[in-house]
Amino acid sequence: MVAALIPIVLIEALVFRHRLDLNYKQSLLGSAVGNAISTVAGVPLSWGLMFLVLIGASFIDLSLPLKWQHSPAGALAYVVLNAAWLAPFETHLNWMIPTALAVLLIPSYFFSVLIEFYICKQVWKNTDRNQLRQAVRAANGITYGILEGICLVLIIRA
Repeated sequence: MVAALIPIVLIEALVFRHRLDLNYKQSLLGSAVGNAISTVAGVPLSWGLMFLVLIGASFIDLSLPLKWQHSPAGALAYVVLNAAWLAPFETHLNWMIPTALAVLLIPSYFFSVLIEFYICKQVWKNTDRNQLRQAVRAANGITYGILEGICLVLIIRA
């Protein structure tokens, strides 16, 4: 996450600069602060949410880990439902890990948008709230789209 943070901050700063008519220093400050806080808070929140999904799935079907190996659809369902905590099936981790990451990125996007909006609202007090909300969604849409694309490439390569 830390390695991805620097290019994400730079890309989102460019989006903010363009969409909100900010200078580069202002856009970089808001992007850096917003992304740092959303990484520290949003990643654990996303993982926690997906861990609750895993617990819920376990209550529904305790035998799911045993069934997944019998079909591609079952394997995919297993990874989606267990994205927060994969069992160590070493021969399948090459596709399971990027798939789980792709799943975890979905709630992370929503937490990031929410957290970064509130942070950037404090940093750029005079910015129109609707424009800011749209800019935060667009900036995160671009960067999370890139991250999902990387996951997809890793899944295909596996």
